[in-house]
Amino acid sequence: MSELPGRGLSACGDQSADWVSVRLPAEIDIANAADVYADLIAAVDRGAPIVIADLTATNFCDCAGARALILASRHTASRGAELRAAAAARALLRMFELAGVKAVLRVWPSVAAAALVPSDGDPGLTRRGTAPD
Repeated sequence: MSELPGRGLSACGDQSADWVSVRLPAEIDIANAADVYADLIAAVDRGAPIVIADLTATNFCDCAGARALILASRHTASRGAELRAAAAARALLRMFELAGVKAVLRVWPSVAAAALVPSDGDPGLTRRGTAPD
């Protein structure tokens, strides 16, 4: 585990593997959305081809947080990398659906599940990381 610069959010995962996860706070709102964005971008800029936003302990995210995730996803894609999310809280997943986060960011129920799919993706998966209906 290593600390990302500035905000103390932790990046963890096998640094020799193809992914790194960034543990995000329990609440993401206008007060810390810029820090969340910066920490995700720092992981990408350190060369991780897959960055997993670990939202498994997150139970609240407002529109500023959703915007930070969407912008981080776009930045990540512009670097040839991929941002994924791990989230399980029902309210958080509903907010992602309403705010359009799920349209641009693949969401899995855990970091382990998000890390299982290779970086080139699996055509059998939808944007939500589940098998199609």
